[in-house]
Amino acid sequence: MLDTAVAACRAAGFEPIMGPPFTTDQDTLAAIASGKPSWTLYYAPQAEIQPAPRVVFRPFTDPAPAVQCYLTVRQGPPSRRLAALLDACHRLGDAAAWMLLPGRWRQPALLAR
Repeated sequence: MLDTAVAACRAAGFEPIMGPPFTTDQDTLAAIASGKPSWTLYYAPQAEIQPAPRVVFRPFTDPAPAVQCYLTVRQGPPSRRLAALLDACHRLGDAAAWMLLPGRWRQPALLAR
């Protein structure tokens, strides 16, 4: 996710200056609210539940950066619940984006439509 944000900064014409890594949510938000100007990335659902006085969560404008991720599961046929999750993921995005790493669980027949 950080690489994607850095690439977005570069595409916007500037190089972000990296500071020390943040630790807990509470410490991170306190540092942003009261310290030197800084920023960090939050997933939208996480940002929606954070108490954050003196801090604002700003969504990216379109085209928002996207990060490819993997769903890692136990090898073998999916359970009924996992099959439902995989089906929902398939409906949300391109099936190719949901292929899993070799040595974990490979693309199930459910997604090979």
